[in-house]
Amino acid sequence: MKDAVKLVDRVTVSVKTSVTKGNKLNIKVTLPKELSRVTAFAYGDPLGQEEAKITYKVSNKDIAVVSGNGVFTARKKGTVKVTVTVTLENGQKKSFSKNITVK
Repeated sequence: MKDAVKLVDRVTVSVKTSVTKGNKLNIKVTLPKELSRVTAFAYGDPLGQEEAKITYKVSNKDIAVVSGNGVFTARKKGTVKVTVTVTLENGQKKSFSKNITVK
């Protein structure tokens, strides 16, 4: 079985760094094949399959909001920090932050 530390380190997040007010962006989270995305951890998952929960947040909800599935909606002009946190069922976490400018 793969080491979970290495699995969380292989997660990637990509998103554009600017968007026009009123538009939406998709925040793309790519998990290694050994991880499966879940909304809640289940016990007794298949051997060799780790579960990962992904959460999204923005630093200023007046400028933009982000849904639970990574859809970023620009509300007004400004710059906001988006933080994506990946939590493995064994408790390990990795966070990714990116500033997005709303024009």
